[in-house]
Order: sequence, then structure tokens, then C-alpha cells
Amino acid sequence: MITVDARALREPFPTGVTEIAHQFISHITKKFPDARLFTGEKNFSNSLTNARLMLGLTTLEAQSGVHSSSERPIVFIPNTHFIHTASTAIRMQVVHDLSFFHAPQWFSPRMRMWHHATRAQRELESADIVLAVSAWTRRDLISHLKIPAEIIHVVPPAASLPLGGERPAALSFKHKPFFLFLGTLEKRKNVRGVIEAFEMIKNLPMLREFQLVLAGRAGFGAPRARELPDRVHHISYITPPEKWWLLKHATALVYPSFFEGFGLPPLEAAAVGCPTIVSDCTAPPETMGDAALHVSPYDISQIALAMEAIVVDKKLASLCRTRGFDRVRWYSADKQRAALDAAFAHAQTLL
Repeated sequence: MITVDARALREPFPTGVTEIAHQFISHITKKFPDARLFTGEKNFSNSLTNARLMLGLTTLEAQSGVHSSSERPIVFIPNTHFIHTASTAIRMQVVHDLSFFHAPQWFSPRMRMWHHATRAQRELESADIVLAVSAWTRRDLISHLKIPAEIIHVVPPAASLPLGGERPAALSFKHKPFFLFLGTLEKRKNVRGVIEAFEMIKNLPMLREFQLVLAGRAGFGAPRARELPDRVHHISYITPPEKWWLLKHATALVYPSFFEGFGLPPLEAAAVGCPTIVSDCTAPPETMGDAALHVSPYDISQIALAMEAIVVDKKLASLCRTRGFDRVRWYSADKQRAALDAAFAHAQTLL
């Protein structure tokens, strides 16, 4: 019997992590129709359920309706959460990145408490099968947490394909070119660096009409609305059609994050031909290869120069688009399914 922790399906503000969880869970339910999903929808209190899981008073299998079985259960866990399974369970744990180990200062006190309460490190170290979303994360698991290489499978996301498009009603300007940042506005994503880079170049002759759009909910360390300079606009929440519209019409996606386990927005941008500027560290160089401009997230002038280059050098922008389409084809759903199947085949050898 396979139990899936599917609480991510109820996330009201989907992120890259929840999008990847959706992809994985969709494939699992198609391949294993009898898999049981724990969504938490039928629980009286999510907080009470989390407390019971943390204290070991219940298991994910029991919460999904599996109370006993003659078979050794497989439990699939797509993200960090409160987890407790039967002692005989084979635990398959997805890991997106280890940023909360490397730089806890990028997270709010509440999120630091969450990572501590969920015993994230212990859960990773005790997993039977680990699924890393990138080779970068796999290497980090081996070097930082000493996870055995033989139990780690790299299962990258599949590139999302655009679904229509709708201009965001909250967008306050019309018929003006713009740069785009897409994602939660937080310290780890280097949003302030994007704003500072835009400030450096926005009054250059070719850029005087340009705007900067920050699309995503405000997180820890996000600049406040009154702190935003002229021509910088924040849209706190966008629907999927609005996201695709922004990506399709942006001059470039600017995504110089300090730390990424994969980095899904640049791949989404590539799917609609939007040139991207990404960090030259952690996973983005692996994710985007030569299909993006790579900059140091710690060097504002590099970010600014890359933004200017995308506007000035039309051949460079065109090359990014062409290579971006190739990158999207590489991250196919078939490739993801094959990697997931290999991980489950490995788990079944442990039964």
C-alpha cells in the first residue's frame, strides 16, 4: 500500500514547491490507482493533527485511512511537514533544497520554528529513499548531511506549459515595457537586489519607459509598498492565467536568487520565450544551462548590466529565447515519470 502526504494540494498560494508536489502526486495516482492520499481535509483541526503527528500519536498511514496492512507500506512525502509513519514504513522523501540549513537568517522566526518543529534534518537522515529535484541538491545532501548517494534519486520537475493568459487587473500601467520578478518576495530571493539593479539603469535613454513588476505574495524581508521606488509595482497575488500573461509580455524575468534547489520560474519563462537572468550559484546554472544570463546575486552591477544587455542586444535576447525552448523540451513530463518510476522500483526492492 502506498500512502501519499498530499496536504500540498490544499496550499492556497501555490509556489514552485507545491507545483512540483502536484506533478509528482498526479503521476503517482495514475500509476498506483489504489494509493491513499492524506489531504487533511477531513481533519477537525490541522494544528491538532500536526501535534499528534509530531508526538507520534498517529501516523500518516492512519490519517489516510490505512490502519493495518500485511504489507510493508510505502509513504511518499513531497515536502517538509509534520511527519510520523509506522516503524515498518518505507519512507520516500522529496528534497527541494537545504537553504534552511545553510542560511536560517533568510527565514522568518516562524519558519525557523517550523523547520525545528518538523525535525527536518532528522526526517531527511532517516528516509529510505530520497528524491532530489536537481543534481545540485543531490550533491548538497551528500556533502552536507552525508546522505548515502545510493539512496538519492534525481527527479526534476517537468516544464509547465502555458495555459492561456490574462492581463492582471492590478497592473497599473499600460503599453509600457517591463522587467519581471516572479515568486515570493523574500530575502532568499534577493528581491531588494532586483530593485537596486533596476534603479541603477532605469534612467538610461533606452530604459526610461521601463517598469519593474514584482509578482508574488510578500514574505519575510519583503520591501513595503511605501518603500518601492517610482516605476516599481507589486502585485501580491496572481492567478495562473495572469502569471502566463506577465511572462509572455515581460522583456525579461530577473531571478537572481541567493539559493535555489531548482528554480521553476525561469523554466516557466522559457516556455513562453521570455529571456531570463538567473544566479550563477546553486541550482539555476544546472536548471537553465546556456539558456539564460548568469549573474552573481551578490553583485548588483552584474544584475543591472544583464538587464540592460537584454534590452540593447536583440540578438542576445533572441538567443536566450531559442535556447530556452530547447531547455523546456529537455525537462519533459516523460523524463520526470521515468525518474519517479525508477525511485518507486527502488522502494519496492525494500519491501
